[in-house]
Amino acid sequence: MSLLDQSLDGDEWVAVNSILWAAPPRGYAARLLREWKRQVIIEVRDEQGGIEFCCIGYFHGAQPVRDRSGFPPKAVYVVHEESIPRGAAAFAVGPHPISFVRQHEARKGSSAVRRDEFRKDYLQALSHLSLPDSVVTFPWTDAAKFRADAEDLFARVRKSETDLRQVLLERGLVDQGETAIGKPPEFVVVDERHDRRIPLPTFSWLMDRSPEDAKNLFNR
Repeated sequence: MSLLDQSLDGDEWVAVNSILWAAPPRGYAARLLREWKRQVIIEVRDEQGGIEFCCIGYFHGAQPVRDRSGFPPKAVYVVHEESIPRGAAAFAVGPHPISFVRQHEARKGSSAVRRDEFRKDYLQALSHLSLPDSVVTFPWTDAAKFRADAEDLFARVRKSETDLRQVLLERGLVDQGETAIGKPPEFVVVDERHDRRIPLPTFSWLMDRSPEDAKNLFNR
């Protein structure tokens, strides 16, 4: 776990987490909860549409100058997230499998990993729960429908937060004092409607309120 305190590129970070996920040591689940910045994006659209949401990209970094002196050439072991290149060996399974390959060229790039989405995946896999999507669509009809959709989403996210911590506690992956750690979810509303003459209802998304207080916020 101390490797997570170091500066890791995307593939290295996933490799460490995938190894830890396979046999989670004490404190690993709590660390995921503590560092997870949960964000739910709400897209309000005139019509129900598909969501294009990509979690993984790829970027090319500067390639170090290869030391061509001496023989034989030095070999490096490069890790890959998800895709397994030809000749690579898998060494960690789970929600984000990792493989490695021995080569004589230095790494040319690394996966652009959305770490908070991956933390969500690891927590889902540890708890065997299905957490609400990070991007949801509200089909716009009127303000009443919007409030109803908001109440439903808020309730589902609240329940998932409670259920997740309870399951992790029951499985011995966190202790009682660790069930309260973590940042409250952030809700971001994106107005994608073509006709915006009717403004969207405004209210506060506060997870630290009681269910009754939250309901009163939506009914404003």
